[in-house]
Amino acid sequence: LEVIISIVVGIVSLIFLGGYALTMTQMSQNQFEETLFQSLGDTVTSKGPELAYVELKTLGVWFGATLVLTLFGLVISSYLIGNNRKPKLAGIGYLITGIILLLGSQTIAFPLAFFCFVLAGLAFFRKKDSHIRNTLKNA
Repeated sequence: LEVIISIVVGIVSLIFLGGYALTMTQMSQNQFEETLFQSLGDTVTSKGPELAYVELKTLGVWFGATLVLTLFGLVISSYLIGNNRKPKLAGIGYLITGIILLLGSQTIAFPLAFFCFVLAGLAFFRKKDSHIRNTLKNA
């Protein structure tokens, strides 16, 4: 269950954070002014197109770095939880990944971070492998 949820969180993070990061890092300032700048709210447009472009491009780089750290954390934690290798360590990994995702996205991706925290809880409260096998044998 943890690995499946982890894959879903990774895919949604890739689409959300990666999509924004890729769009902003590939966009020139002229393209930004012609397409995106006009549709932004007054808070951003009051800063002017140059400053808004720099801020949103910086946010794109920040999201890209967050995405890399998130995917790394999810892969390592999923490996550790697989076959019940080290569930407590995987729980710590999911917890750290959730914090990175929460802070790195400036709380925009809080639903994804919430699922990482759920994954951490599932990992921390996972039963011992021998107990699961004995339960299945008796069933």
